[in-house]
Amino acid sequence: MSKDPGVFNCIYQIMVNFFRKGREVTEEVSFRDGNTNHVNGDLLGIIQDLDRIKDLGFDSIYLSPIFKSNSSHGYDVIDYFTIASHLGTMQDFRLLIDEVEKRSMKLMLDVVLNHVSKDFELSSILKEYNPKFESPKTREERNWIKHFSFWDNDDSETRRFLTDVCKFWIDRGASGLRMDYVRGASRDFWRYVYRELKSYDEDIFILGESWNDRGDDLDNLKEIDSYSFYEGHRLFDSLLDFPLFYRLTELNRDDAAGSIGRLLTLAHEGSGIRTTRFLDNHDLPRVIDMLHGDLNSLRLALALIYVLSGHVMVLYGTEIPLESIFSGGRLCSRVPMRFEEATDIAEYVQALGLLRQNNHALSAGEFRMVRVEKDVLVFKKTLGDESLIITMNTSYEREFESPYDGRVIFRSDGSSSSSTVNPRVLLVQKEY
Repeated sequence: MSKDPGVFNCIYQIMVNFFRKGREVTEEVSFRDGNTNHVNGDLLGIIQDLDRIKDLGFDSIYLSPIFKSNSSHGYDVIDYFTIASHLGTMQDFRLLIDEVEKRSMKLMLDVVLNHVSKDFELSSILKEYNPKFESPKTREERNWIKHFSFWDNDDSETRRFLTDVCKFWIDRGASGLRMDYVRGASRDFWRYVYRELKSYDEDIFILGESWNDRGDDLDNLKEIDSYSFYEGHRLFDSLLDFPLFYRLTELNRDDAAGSIGRLLTLAHEGSGIRTTRFLDNHDLPRVIDMLHGDLNSLRLALALIYVLSGHVMVLYGTEIPLESIFSGGRLCSRVPMRFEEATDIAEYVQALGLLRQNNHALSAGEFRMVRVEKDVLVFKKTLGDESLIITMNTSYEREFESPYDGRVIFRSDGSSSSSTVNPRVLLVQKEY
């Protein structure tokens, strides 16, 4: 794992094309995916917003694929070594890296190593490589066959080419790589990639997206475990925590604490990998819509991911919060960012960032479950001589005094330093 446990502690995810335009665009940009919600966002636009992102408490940014493609999202790569012209140039990317580093931040790129566009430019591959394609293997790949070609990830030449793609972007300043759709390649492939990249740069942060979209909590927890280690070898530094994400979308229920508590208990009996807890995801509707517009439930969800160990990831606009739009027959989270709205949710995210930054037991402490009831969850985080008690009450009616001896350092309702656990409140106490 990365030597610094604080690396990519709080990550701000940006869908570049939907974020901010930093240069004048003289020609109309259209994409094959038909998404017209984009704002022609680009790399220079991100630079203009780095100070705001830093002030919100984020130490890193994660960008959707920036490579040449035919889509607004970028997951259909045409050329791994060229930046999409509507997003900017290599010079813009270098400037972005410089500005990120000036602020002591890190940048992570989304890398797609399972598939590429049907229009992939083979001429972009140097003659020293001879990567190979294969037929689709999974249900998802068979659904995508009209749009994508699939790499033969078990072929040695393909492996060498794809790891060298990653090294190319590490050389240009990427400090982290988010690996898309890791279920599409074998665990032996990911063992090879992890070993090769860590040998090249031991500090590179490697995050995996392992998601069984048809599985239940237990299926997805097993999925995380199975991609954490393989035959005694680590495959990723972190994996996205989809099981917790789905429980967060039910936080407007008064019995949510119980289901979250049971999930966290199961999770901490697993591999122990530092997962990445996230709120909002570019492939799913916005959480605020899943919570039926309930801002208090959104505050609870945000607070919970900030007090758990591992890494935190927040999608652009959650701090507004942005709402989904109806597109392509479903709710879509890929919507234009709105910068003119400074909301109390943004201030709340900032407060959570300070809480996590000033209390290392939250991000790296040992977890111990204390109490799980239908509507109450209590757990302890301990790191060295620092101990924190977290109490979450999801009931709409129940109220009680915290029985734990400690100073209140955070309340999700922001009301006071009272130790009264009001309905729909998360409380953090530092033990005396």
